[in-house]
Amino acid sequence: MTQANYDLSRDLAGRTVVDSTGAEIGTVRQIFFNDQSTQPEWVTVSGGSSGTSTDEESFVPLRGADLSGTRIVVQATKDSVAGAPRPANNGHLAVAQEQELYRYYAAQLGTGFGTDPTAGRGDRQAAAPTSPEPSGAVDMAKDQAAAVGKTATDAGQHVATVAQDQAKNVVSEAGAQAKELLAQTKSELSEQAGAQQQRLAGGLHALGDELHAMTQHSEPVGVATDLARQGASRSHDIASWLEDREPGDLVRELQSFARQRPGAFLLAAAGAGLLAGRLTRGVQDGGAGETSAEGTTQ
Repeated sequence: MTQANYDLSRDLAGRTVVDSTGAEIGTVRQIFFNDQSTQPEWVTVSGGSSGTSTDEESFVPLRGADLSGTRIVVQATKDSVAGAPRPANNGHLAVAQEQELYRYYAAQLGTGFGTDPTAGRGDRQAAAPTSPEPSGAVDMAKDQAAAVGKTATDAGQHVATVAQDQAKNVVSEAGAQAKELLAQTKSELSEQAGAQQQRLAGGLHALGDELHAMTQHSEPVGVATDLARQGASRSHDIASWLEDREPGDLVRELQSFARQRPGAFLLAAAGAGLLAGRLTRGVQDGGAGETSAEGTTQ
């Protein structure tokens, strides 16, 4: 049996057979094909309407039948099928049995049924045992399976889209939190640097006040006293300069000066420390000498 015959056999299996008046004859059980044209020639039906039980099958000719609809419309009438010969149903139709069937249906349907085409032909074999399940149920099952597959595909795509959206949200939220943490860290560092800068400015103001106080009690005015006055003035100037600047501005200015004149920056830093120490010691020595002189005079 060819693939085409196999597909047609599956398509015809389980269909309802009716006559030209619409009277139901039965349900297709087996299909017998023409050996030369490979077209279906006979079907067997059962189901009670043809006058047979579900275990008995009657042969119905397909010559001139309409196979295009959901039901098979044949030339044979319901009554003619009910009275037709019933060869042994073993999937094998001998030539003699087929000739008997043709003679019977030709007598029932008249000359329009045609001549007996069995001359010189061997026995026929059924195409295949057929399923009693109607083709409509098969089509419905196929449609349901396709719908289930489409639903599963759509669900998978939806899950993938939701997962992508969730991943984007997580990345965006993580980025926002990281930016917020960075801004908070910068703010805290800036506040700490500002506090340190203000403490340094306060220390310089205090140093300037101490130097200025020392010069007030130093008599006579000497080099040390003059240097102390200059140191006090410079300390207040530097303290005011620090107070007027943000920590970031101060760092940028010092970095710029260090890049442009690295040697001068190092000398200035060392000189500032040395000068502060010498000024402090000079003022202290001057104060001690003046106190000793006053004591001798008395």
